[in-house]
Amino acid sequence: MFDRDPTHLDSHQHVHRFEPCRSVIADVGARPGIPVRDAGPVRYCGGFYGQSGKGDHLPELISVDALLGLLDEVGEG
Repeated sequence: MFDRDPTHLDSHQHVHRFEPCRSVIADVGARPGIPVRDAGPVRYCGGFYGQSGKGDHLPELISVDALLGLLDEVGEG
């Protein structure tokens, strides 16, 4: 269906950031040379999300101004 390699590996709700998943995903990505999100050159920035950790709606966090602010914070790369 797709004719390109994946740019990185990721997981639902960041489970790849904690053991035992961290080691497994790192090994899976290392074999073909695919980086893991937030572990190397693929950085994670979770600020562009319109909801708090408790599920409260925060639509002001997904505005154009909010995105531009996050891009300034992240910088190059």
